[in-house]
Amino acid sequence: MEKIRQTLLEDAPNSIAHTRDKVLSFIKNDGSFSYMPNETASNSQGMPVAVPGTNEGDINGTVICAYGTHGYMFNVLGIDAPDPYGLAEWYLFISTLEELGPIVKDEMPIAEKKVLTFERDEIGSQPEDLDYYINSTGDFAVSKDPRGASESKNVFNFDSKAGGGDTIKIPCETSVKTSCSVFEGDFCFLGGTPAYSSQILLENIYMLGFKISGDNVVIIDSSSQGALREENSYGLKVKIGEWWNLRVEYYNGDHSTVRIKVFINDELAWVTDNYYDYHGTKLLSNKGTPSDGFEGTSIVGISWCDVNILMDNLSSYKTNDTYEPMLDPDNQPLYFNVDDPLKEEESGGSSSGDGTDVDGLGDGEYFSGTTYIGSRFDYSVSAQLNTIEWSPNDPTAATTAIENGHLVFDKTNASDYDEYIFWNLIGA
Repeated sequence: MEKIRQTLLEDAPNSIAHTRDKVLSFIKNDGSFSYMPNETASNSQGMPVAVPGTNEGDINGTVICAYGTHGYMFNVLGIDAPDPYGLAEWYLFISTLEELGPIVKDEMPIAEKKVLTFERDEIGSQPEDLDYYINSTGDFAVSKDPRGASESKNVFNFDSKAGGGDTIKIPCETSVKTSCSVFEGDFCFLGGTPAYSSQILLENIYMLGFKISGDNVVIIDSSSQGALREENSYGLKVKIGEWWNLRVEYYNGDHSTVRIKVFINDELAWVTDNYYDYHGTKLLSNKGTPSDGFEGTSIVGISWCDVNILMDNLSSYKTNDTYEPMLDPDNQPLYFNVDDPLKEEESGGSSSGDGTDVDGLGDGEYFSGTTYIGSRFDYSVSAQLNTIEWSPNDPTAATTAIENGHLVFDKTNASDYDEYIFWNLIGA
């Protein structure tokens, strides 16, 4: 132990200097410290201790930086730590507060929109602006842009192989709360396993799935990667080998007011309220809690599939734009509008016994329950139903039918498994 302390003492000037520099990265304008360099930790042990969304000091950072660090430093060196504060410091603190007058908080402006173009990155490199979670033997690096010299010189090649579940993440500013979170980028699917092969997850808030089918990629609006989820395809497809632009705008709100706009090639494809809900709470209880904690966008290759995607001009960012509903009947999204002014109100479904009622859902649900009666769309014309499937655990334990204009899914109590229904609606 003495030898270790002697070594630490000899290196103490260098270690203390580096520690000082590290601690100073957490200091604020008024001399306090926060738990994070660019924002405050507004809660401690469940209690509010600072103003959320500001860059002021907080109790955790101040105690650690002003007392904890130097206390541990003296302790490891075997020296009694002097008390950093005395009566003189107390008087200084009081007089400083009195001289300040009204306290003005540090303002946290919205970070400037940053677009990743890869033009300055070397071919074969992995740009530092992306986060990587790679498990397969695929290729994830900058490559030559096959569109030619008229476009940007480089693109990012996401070539995920089965067995990886590979992910890249486009981060965004997390220290401020805003009304709207946005992701946009240019994409070109080159190919892959003919299946549901990839996802784009605006972390914590919204998700899109991508299914390769023939020469097309079907874009699916989805609430979760879990089995209990709402999925809507709306029939939107893009061609393999062709470039297209995606923009998603997520407007914060509660279960009833949250809205998401999805644009393809600058055209509004749909407006939905199908927010991300990993555990399926909104399907089980007909009410969930949307998140406003956007942390960036992850592009994911499904672990049992191959998928190759070129991408460019990627950006995750926030704005203070407010949601404006599209109420003009002559100016509607291409596929779906949850606020459609012409949409007829439906009476909803009902069930008996220990059945579960989940109203207000779209097409493409996975539902783990006894009885489900859909009510968002009119299913009175059975030809509208493209596919009706359920899990093969016990094919005799589930039935589907059209009753009184609604799709009904029943699972018998004899089944020991969760049975899931999935359907695609045509002409909704």
